[in-house]
Amino acid sequence: MFDDVRRHLIYRLANTPLLQFPFPHMVVEDALPREIYARLIAAMPPDGDYAPTGIAGRAAIVPDAVEHRVADPEGAALWRDVFATMMHDDIGAWLMAKFYDIVSVRFGLDKPGAGIALRSSVRLVRDGAGFAMRPHTDAPARVISTLVYLPADARRTELGTSFYAPRDPDFDCPGGVEHDPALFDRVATLPFRPNTLLAFAKTPGCFHGVEGPLEADARRDLLLFDIDVPG
Repeated sequence: MFDDVRRHLIYRLANTPLLQFPFPHMVVEDALPREIYARLIAAMPPDGDYAPTGIAGRAAIVPDAVEHRVADPEGAALWRDVFATMMHDDIGAWLMAKFYDIVSVRFGLDKPGAGIALRSSVRLVRDGAGFAMRPHTDAPARVISTLVYLPADARRTELGTSFYAPRDPDFDCPGGVEHDPALFDRVATLPFRPNTLLAFAKTPGCFHGVEGPLEADARRDLLLFDIDVPG
């Protein structure tokens, strides 16, 4: 069954064009088969199954912790399969293909014999009360960031990730620092709609964040898939 999920996701990734402003990114609707998405929503773990991440308002479940974190055996099996699907080499390969021009320039991949070692990671994340992320460009090791929105419905579209443009056109950031929102214009908030995937390559200008802090009744469920350089 999850071979079908992988093929569906690859089809959606391969045939979704890149958007260019304020930095190259893609927004993929119906990223997962609808019947699988419905099963995932029905199997969302309760708050107590998540572990704190050290970021205020954010908790997560990582693949190695599924067996002892997710109390429901059927839910644990389902999420284990989803994690394995996201970690399949074909998913990372298609994401790299979509953003190859950016990654190639960053790492000089056009030079003879050039190459980079990469690692992938996936986790189920829940953002709640008090969570916010000011404009930033992710850690320096990040190559590609991918988020799959996991709401049950589209009632809280304002909880999506926001994109920013610095008011100083020469301002950029190598990563690892959050910045004063007053230095930026919020270009767009990518609506927090069911089964929507957002992906972008790490650049010094890919400023994004989450408007907040989130209220007590807010909940952002996400499947995060990252490609990094080891270090």
